[in-house]
Amino acid sequence: MNRNGLIYQPLQLQSAYYSTVLPSLFVGDVATINIAAVSSSMRNESLKRIEGFQSLRDNWDGYGAYAPSGAVCNHATLLINQLALDFPDVPSPDISPSSNGTVIFSWETGLGEAVLEIGEANFGGYIGKPGSFAPLSGNVNSLSKQELSVIAGYLG
Repeated sequence: MNRNGLIYQPLQLQSAYYSTVLPSLFVGDVATINIAAVSSSMRNESLKRIEGFQSLRDNWDGYGAYAPSGAVCNHATLLINQLALDFPDVPSPDISPSSNGTVIFSWETGLGEAVLEIGEANFGGYIGKPGSFAPLSGNVNSLSKQELSVIAGYLG
């Protein structure tokens, strides 16, 4: 595995598959206002955490870890902004730097779990529920709203 490369096989997205796993994302007016407030708080906390990764230097863990580059932190910031805007009901992820110089987003709820690892050029991860597992990977610039909606569907 290279500094920011991820070794995953690409998942071919098929809308017929995703339509079976996505719940309705419609929320009434009052609930939308409350969710938006929570989403804003999650976004701000997540952005501060990612901003902190930019001060890391190589060997930040004392075991030779690579620091996330500015490009990786930028991709992670864009992901948080897109989640907050398009999927405000997705719970706040755990966000951490990895020793490979990537940023890892992880979610775990009673309904499912998801992990996304964001690198300079690629992303990888998985979504799953008991009895169901799907890997995710591709070019970080092509991480689509459709893929994020699948994650939202597994968690919400």
